[in-house]
Amino acid sequence: MHFDVYISSKIKDDLKEVVNIANRQGLNIELKGFVKNRDLDNLDALLPVYKDALKGFNGKLALHGAYQKVNPVSKNPEKREFTIYRYSQSVEIAKILNVKTIVFHTGYDSFRRWPETGWFIDEQVEFWKSFIKKLDGTDIIIVLENTDERKPEILIKIVDRVKSEKLKLCIDTGHVNHKTYMTVKEWIEKEGNRLYHMHLHNNYKVLDDHNSLLKGTIDFKEVFETLKENNLTPNLSLEITDYEATMESLEFMRGQL
Repeated sequence: MHFDVYISSKIKDDLKEVVNIANRQGLNIELKGFVKNRDLDNLDALLPVYKDALKGFNGKLALHGAYQKVNPVSKNPEKREFTIYRYSQSVEIAKILNVKTIVFHTGYDSFRRWPETGWFIDEQVEFWKSFIKKLDGTDIIIVLENTDERKPEILIKIVDRVKSEKLKLCIDTGHVNHKTYMTVKEWIEKEGNRLYHMHLHNNYKVLDDHNSLLKGTIDFKEVFETLKENNLTPNLSLEITDYEATMESLEFMRGQL
């Protein structure tokens, strides 16, 4: 089985260094530099820097989409429009930089006790059915990442009702461990072939630490065994910004995959 492995663009301050590391080790890169409003308001300056740094990059690119002060199902019309604007910027960045996978959040907030059926799912389905039309004529895939969702069924219902090959799921292992009472193994088995991308990092269930895969309570041997047992080969993206922790995790992964 083959897995495409990604490292974070933030493991070094200079993206060119990250590109060199990825090229030497046959890795891919997930870009993290376009998530905040201050970055998205500065695209004229940022995009040329990224285009230059990525010259000669041999691998694939994923992009973490905008997530600051956005909510695709906000009951505030202005916030919805702002979300469409920011998410659309993410799509345009992906087109310019030849990104193949964009990670977005649903905006789910468990503290507001939002329903897991009914209006939240309905509004998500309506939003994504409309939004993915922006991907027409491209080979870009959007994946929805679990952030505050307590169980995978919330996300599964959305993609099953949208029914598009352009909309898949992303499991964030650290969020599963920190935010839910389920295991990553259980999430993988529930999501099945809807699973297209994974954010890999570990924690001790107290904070969303983004540790090395070896530092936390998630059993990543079990995670990789579960993927292989279910014949699933999602992108495996190390969402770890510390260089040494990333290298330690890569060494561990090579012994498992």
